[in-house]
Amino acid sequence: PFARQVRSTVATWIGLMDPLRSHYAKHPSAKALGLKRSAFSYIHKDGACPTCKGLGKTRIPMDFFGDLWSTCETCQGLRYRPEGLACKVDGYSIGEVLQLSVAAAATHFKALPKLQAIISLLQEVGLGHLRLGQPCNTLAGGEAQRLQLAGTLLQEGKGQRLFLLDEP
Repeated sequence: PFARQVRSTVATWIGLMDPLRSHYAKHPSAKALGLKRSAFSYIHKDGACPTCKGLGKTRIPMDFFGDLWSTCETCQGLRYRPEGLACKVDGYSIGEVLQLSVAAAATHFKALPKLQAIISLLQEVGLGHLRLGQPCNTLAGGEAQRLQLAGTLLQEGKGQRLFLLDEP
């Protein structure tokens, strides 16, 4: 189940991160800064914030209670190294793009068909209110189901499919 993975976000689950990383890596500002595609991955050592390891938050262990989580002071919760966050494309770093809602991202990326197709589908299944970088383990049950539905609809070459929806 995707919701149990700490690093899984709406963008990673739906397959948006690969074209987004490519878009940033190809931009002249990334080339000027000497950044490769891996600098735009919060999972890769070249891109992840060294303090929080790409989680955007740091864990404070509590001996007798559940652990507390605090926003990372180094990246301010954006998950990336300062070098990656310095690269701005159309006014946004990749970390800032992940803070956008699906609805705002649809407006922002309307000129990029590959990204727009994925984002539009998220809106069509009713997930326009989610942030692209929202962790999957914070989604409600219905949101998680709609995200899985959108992911399935994006898969190509699977032949005909039948969806049985037993809830309104």
